[in-house]
Amino acid sequence: MNRTKLWNKDFMLLIQGTLFSTFGAVLYSAAIAYWVYEKTASTTLMGILSGISFFIRTIAGPISGTLTDHLRRRNILVYTDLVRGVVFTVLGLLAFRDKMSVPMVVIVALISGICSSLFDPASSSLAPDMLNESILIKGQSLLNGSMTIINLIGTALSGILIVRCGVPMLIIVNGICYIISAISERFIHDYPSHKSEKVSDMKTIVSDIKEGITYFRNDKGLLKFALCCILGNFFVSGFFNLLLPYCLQNNMSTEQYGYLGAFISAGSLIGTLLPAMTDIYQKRPMRYVVMGLILFTVAGTAAVYTASYLPTAVLFFICFIANGFSNGILNGLLIMMMPEDKRGMMMGMFMTAVMIGNALSSLVYGVLGDLIPLKVLGTLAFMLVLIPITLAFSEDVQELKIRNNKKQAVI
Repeated sequence: MNRTKLWNKDFMLLIQGTLFSTFGAVLYSAAIAYWVYEKTASTTLMGILSGISFFIRTIAGPISGTLTDHLRRRNILVYTDLVRGVVFTVLGLLAFRDKMSVPMVVIVALISGICSSLFDPASSSLAPDMLNESILIKGQSLLNGSMTIINLIGTALSGILIVRCGVPMLIIVNGICYIISAISERFIHDYPSHKSEKVSDMKTIVSDIKEGITYFRNDKGLLKFALCCILGNFFVSGFFNLLLPYCLQNNMSTEQYGYLGAFISAGSLIGTLLPAMTDIYQKRPMRYVVMGLILFTVAGTAAVYTASYLPTAVLFFICFIANGFSNGILNGLLIMMMPEDKRGMMMGMFMTAVMIGNALSSLVYGVLGDLIPLKVLGTLAFMLVLIPITLAFSEDVQELKIRNNKKQAVI
């Protein structure tokens, strides 16, 4: 298998499988939310169900990531998708017979959350084995951009399909998508694990997690680089949960709020795909990351402060092109900067930190939103992104970049 080619067999199979499972998951999420509300009229239960998978992935993230370093990652992808495919198909058949219940949906959410906690770090740590460092950023950009497109398509179709096909059929379609994904992933080359494939007991997992924490603590450059990503998400993500009340506070209609969301999604999609169209890896990518973050901060601050529909929409569009562009490069660089025998565990820890940060961000901004006008709060949120930008300029991160230059060309 030629790792220097972006369109190699293994990476295309990974993308194909991921897109099928993503499409099914989007349809299922909409369908099950509709079913739960129709059956119970409880928004609390809807929130609990959506939170189950999040909490499972948060708690299990480091453990699951450690396991992916020891086990055959292709098998993890195949078996987790196959389990979800069978479970969702059975649930759909029960729904057709009107025997689906809320406890069943909760159990399925638990199983799905456990599978996701294993699948995500395995998939992330497998990509560098499929692609050479010089095209990994392009590959990650292509994968993330494709997932964004599928999310948009699935979201747009979900309401129509719920009405035309019904909830049981969409649940079965989700199950079939996961089974197709598992079949696709089965044909990926069986890359060996980077550690011993024997996990004797829980002590091995705990020891690996401690080793990863120590590595992060000792490698100041990698730690600051990861904090740059985590803090950037924390400072801004919570504000966008308040986008509707922000619009209403600033004399924009609910319809205009929907259009703003479309501008944001379009900008994210374009930005995510941009790194796939250029040889960023060969052009000192950290410089482009910083430029993207600065543009994101300036455009986002101006968008929120302007608080007028058309200028705000255009500025958010520019803002999220910059955001998607920077994130696309950062994701690839972060994977490359992690030791290959610790990638799964460290990606698990990183994903857990991002999810916890996003949850805390939602909580903090929810409280502050009742105390501070959202125009002021949003402006401050974007200005705070200057903090992770300064981390990117720190000497430790620059030294990390130079060390990787010696090992694998320009980072």
